[in-house]
Amino acid sequence: MKRILLSCSFIILMASCINDQESLQNIHNRDLQAIADYMRDNSLQGVRSEQDGATGVVIIWTKENINGRSPEVGDYVKLNYTGSFFDARVFDTSLDSVARANNIHHPSREYKPMQMIIGDENYIRGFILGVNSMKEGDKAIILIPSRYAYGTSGHRGSIPPNTPLRFDLEMIEIKSEAEIEI
Repeated sequence: MKRILLSCSFIILMASCINDQESLQNIHNRDLQAIADYMRDNSLQGVRSEQDGATGVVIIWTKENINGRSPEVGDYVKLNYTGSFFDARVFDTSLDSVARANNIHHPSREYKPMQMIIGDENYIRGFILGVNSMKEGDKAIILIPSRYAYGTSGHRGSIPPNTPLRFDLEMIEIKSEAEIEI
C-alpha cells in the first residue's frame, strides 16, 4: 500500500511539474507574440535590430556607434534607461524629466545615469543581454519576454507577474577597472 501511495504521489508530482513547464512555455510563447505585435503596432524600427534566439529578447538600435567601445566583463558602464510596459506606462527611469512627465518622480531619489559592472548578475537577464550587446554611444530599445524580466513573481507590486517589458537604453560611457582607478 505504501508503494502504491508513494508511486501515485510521484506520478502526481511529475505531472504537476510537466504542467508547470507547459505553462511557462505557453507564457513565453504569448510574450513572443506580444513582442511581435508590439513591434508591428508601434512601427518600431531602427538602424539595426536582432532577436536573441535562445531568449527571445529583441534589441533595436535607434542610434549605433559602429566605432564605439564594446563592454567586457569587469568594465564599468554608465547608462540612462527608461523602463516601460507595452501600454507605454513608465515604471522606472534614470531621467528626472521622464520621471516628472510620467508622474513617477520621487523627490528623495537622485536621477542620474545608472552605473553597473559588466558581469554583475544582479539585474534581470534581458536587461543584461541588452547592455552587453551595446557599444559606447549606442541607443537601443530592448524588448524582454517576462521569463527574462521578473518572471512569474513580478516585482514589488509595481510590475505584475508574466509581464514583458521595454527598456530604452543609452550607453553613455564604458571604462575598464584600470581606468576607474586612475
